[in-house]
Amino acid sequence: MTTRRPLRARTAPIAAALIAAALASTLAGCFAGPYRTGGSLHSLDQYTYLSQPHTPKTVELVDTRTGEIVWAVDIPVGQQLTFRFYENRERENPETPAMMRWDMYEAKTFFGRKNNTLLVPPAEARRIDVHLRPGPEYRPMEPTAASAG
Repeated sequence: MTTRRPLRARTAPIAAALIAAALASTLAGCFAGPYRTGGSLHSLDQYTYLSQPHTPKTVELVDTRTGEIVWAVDIPVGQQLTFRFYENRERENPETPAMMRWDMYEAKTFFGRKNNTLLVPPAEARRIDVHLRPGPEYRPMEPTAASAG
């Protein structure tokens, strides 16, 4: 005589796997990581730039229709800038229909929520320029207990 496990016992692992897959896809949409210099290794239209002492960076977003710098940021040494573009967020606004979400993180942060947003030109009318600032630049030193006194 063979005994069979109840149906609930057989389907519980499948249900757990489906819930885990749904959660992972939801989190991937929120965080869209991992953040890596050189890109995320798949087509997310997401970019990460890291500033180091001998390669401090400034990133600019240029509207190629006008040549205007729409947005620029100096990335502090020891920090990284990650941003991602989302097309057709403001369809009624033909000048800046796309949205860019961005944030600054400690160097080598692989996941995080991008809390800043900006409406930007569409993909065919924008360019990312990266400039190296004169270096070396060093990160500000943290005050120690001995020097604070």
